[in-house]
Amino acid sequence: MVEQGDIIKVEGIKGTAAVISKTGYNQSGCILACPIIAKRTRSSFLVEFPFEGDIRYIASDSVKQLDISTRGYRVVGQVPLSALIVVIDMINAIIELF
Repeated sequence: MVEQGDIIKVEGIKGTAAVISKTGYNQSGCILACPIIAKRTRSSFLVEFPFEGDIRYIASDSVKQLDISTRGYRVVGQVPLSALIVVIDMINAIIELF
């Protein structure tokens, strides 16, 4: 079972992803996640955080739903709470009504 803030590696998907959905939603077998990338791009929606001795970036404007009940996955780390809060704030800024 994955939890909000987990960093996961999913079978058949290149790279890692940050789980942003709440644990209760994740119990359905689906999750909402953002890809983690190694290189900074021109996007203003990247959230920087340390991971495995390097700097990585969560692409908060690339939310994906993944059905992990049909794929293998493993948890490989945790997003720092401070970075997770920024990611969720950025997603809210993109989708909020006004």
